[in-house]
Amino acid sequence: MESQDSTRNTKRLYILAASLLLFGVGVSVIGYLVTNVKIPQADVTTLGLSGKLILARGMGSEMISRMDLTTGEIVPLFLSERSGGIVTSAAASPDASTLALAYAPPPEGGVIQFGYTDLYTMPADGSMEPTLVLNAPEPDVVFSPRWSADGAFLYYVRSHVPAGDVVPELSIERIPAAGGEPEVIVPHGSGPALSSDGAHLVYIATVQDGTVDELYLANAEGSDAHPVTGSEVFRAVNNPIFSPDGTSILFSGDQSAFTPTPAAQTNPFREWVASLWGVQIASAHSTSTSDIWRVPVEGGKAERVARVADEGILIDFSPDGAYATFTTTRGLHVMRADGKNLVQIGQAGDFLSVQWVP
Repeated sequence: MESQDSTRNTKRLYILAASLLLFGVGVSVIGYLVTNVKIPQADVTTLGLSGKLILARGMGSEMISRMDLTTGEIVPLFLSERSGGIVTSAAASPDASTLALAYAPPPEGGVIQFGYTDLYTMPADGSMEPTLVLNAPEPDVVFSPRWSADGAFLYYVRSHVPAGDVVPELSIERIPAAGGEPEVIVPHGSGPALSSDGAHLVYIATVQDGTVDELYLANAEGSDAHPVTGSEVFRAVNNPIFSPDGTSILFSGDQSAFTPTPAAQTNPFREWVASLWGVQIASAHSTSTSDIWRVPVEGGKAERVARVADEGILIDFSPDGAYATFTTTRGLHVMRADGKNLVQIGQAGDFLSVQWVP
């Protein structure tokens, strides 16, 4: 029994490490950053924007909040009554009435919080506590929930550790929003996003022996999967999102070369994760960071929309498609959809998801 517990705890540590990388938890801890990209700051109330941002921040008392882009007011939506809970992402339903959460409640009886997030829903106004939709068996972790266009299904990523292994496998699944049996959509993928008409799914696949990420497009049920970024090689691709009109995909991509980090800049957290996973992690410095790119849905050459040179980039469009918002380790930003008029509207806050709603 003791040996089984030890193995289970080891797997939990691997899962927690994977969660920290995938969600960007504690990017302020992960990411030291040396960059010459300077983004001007602006008071959001002067920009003439409308709508609200739903922000998930992970840990602490205020895990989900809503920011009014007209007034700048920030309203807490979900406050943890006890310390130790984790929200790794929040997604609003198409009618903005309900939030889907990747959530791990505060542990009971002094148990360590290992980050076993499951799938929950709650009213978007924060009037009720989260309700469990999918309880994944340990040591599986569920994260990155996304709604289908008609609100009938919830898509999400499951991290599963096969028996006798310690490295998790990622798959994209969906489940009826009202509850039911999960269905595997993409056996090996992460970062799902759905088009506004509900017809297509974009996601991230790892190719070339697990060393290069690639952007894939498929039908909503996972069929007809194919790459959309042509022959270009991104050493990291993250957080794709469809434009509201469905003609293009915005994503975070890193095309920099693998450059060893000088010993003086070595990050202890990165080294710890690398030793757990048995891989070499390229460190972020100079140009070794991500920018925001756009590619047509029919495929082709990716175009850099905004030079950001940072990590922790999470993107969403305004409902009308005229603007986009994104997070970095430095804070919260907004720009026109073509990358112009880029400004920072909020300071760093360990953001784990952002969504622009009416």
